[in-house]
Amino acid sequence: MANETKSGGAAASGKPNPSRAMMITPPTQLQKKPSPITATDTASKKKQKTTNKLLYSLSRISYTFDAIGMMFPIGASKYFDSMLEAAGAKKIQGRRIVGLMSVASVFALIGTYFAAKFVVTSTIIAVLAAPLGVALCWGVLIALISLKIDARAKEIEEYLPDFLQLCSANVKAGMPIDQSLWFAARPEFGLISKEIDGVARKTFGGEPFQKALLELGGRFRSKTFQRSVRLINEGIDSGGEMGNLLERTSWDIRNMAIMQKEVSGSVMMYIIFILFAAGFGAPFLFALSNQLLVTNYYVMGQVGGNTKVDESLMSQAKVPMVMSSGEPGISLSDFYKFAIMSIIITGIISSLMIATIKSGNSKDGLKYIPAFVGAGLCVFLFTNYVMGLLLKGILKT
Repeated sequence: MANETKSGGAAASGKPNPSRAMMITPPTQLQKKPSPITATDTASKKKQKTTNKLLYSLSRISYTFDAIGMMFPIGASKYFDSMLEAAGAKKIQGRRIVGLMSVASVFALIGTYFAAKFVVTSTIIAVLAAPLGVALCWGVLIALISLKIDARAKEIEEYLPDFLQLCSANVKAGMPIDQSLWFAARPEFGLISKEIDGVARKTFGGEPFQKALLELGGRFRSKTFQRSVRLINEGIDSGGEMGNLLERTSWDIRNMAIMQKEVSGSVMMYIIFILFAAGFGAPFLFALSNQLLVTNYYVMGQVGGNTKVDESLMSQAKVPMVMSSGEPGISLSDFYKFAIMSIIITGIISSLMIATIKSGNSKDGLKYIPAFVGAGLCVFLFTNYVMGLLLKGILKT
């Protein structure tokens, strides 16, 4: 009672109770202070805003390409749809590619016209050469897609024998064929495991297993893989022993790959010969012929009393000179252009021939074209320069 009176008296007197003040916290201290905006937060917001603007601009551009692609026949869009699906780019629409390439073709047409007119200085030849730029533009696109298609086919053929061997073991262990495929789809098999997972999702979604398997075979431009899928479906229809069928198919694919490597090794001498002829022999002989033609012009000019050959032009071998009545039938600039074009064409044909001899597929040579053409041009320019310096020193004496 005394304690209550004491506390009540303290409250009545207006003096704060120390113990009560320690227990109750003022509301102002309970409110959290807002954290200051740092420079990092501002930079991240600006970056996010810039990214959103860029994505919006890209989406508008893609819609524009879609609208342009819809102006063309639907067969062109379906053709690129099938190619893009085989290349693993199912999200890209064919009509968008057609619209994009149509815009690129216009720029290629104009650029080729002005480039040809600058080189040849003839309007008729420039007009005739302009469509070549458009053809080159479309050809490069189709070549890149074809290379991607072939790369996917080779990747799935590489792991197909081991995958079928594991499927055969699963079937012999008592699993159904669909479950044996799904359990064999391990990450180390790369692309084929991802595709089998897609087949499993379609099957669980209600699509028949054989139909999903046929669609899988159609997404790859590989005869080996398509035949394997066809054999599996025929085995399911006929009720055959799938374990032995998968095992024999695996061994046949592996033996065929070994035989192909042996054939490639037996024709290696032909490949070396073509490589030497296209990459070194032909450019070297063209450079030698060019410098002999320069020397011939120089001698004819000296004998006929005409204008002397400029030393800088003689080393470059680009400018024709005034000749006497016994001048050769071709000018230096024409022969120089002919040599360049011949080296480029020889490099393209040689790369396709080597790919055909090595793997039986000429499309594999598309990736060798830049290396072949670049090597041939480098050999030609270097040899032409060195021999020009040597002949210039001889003719001075």
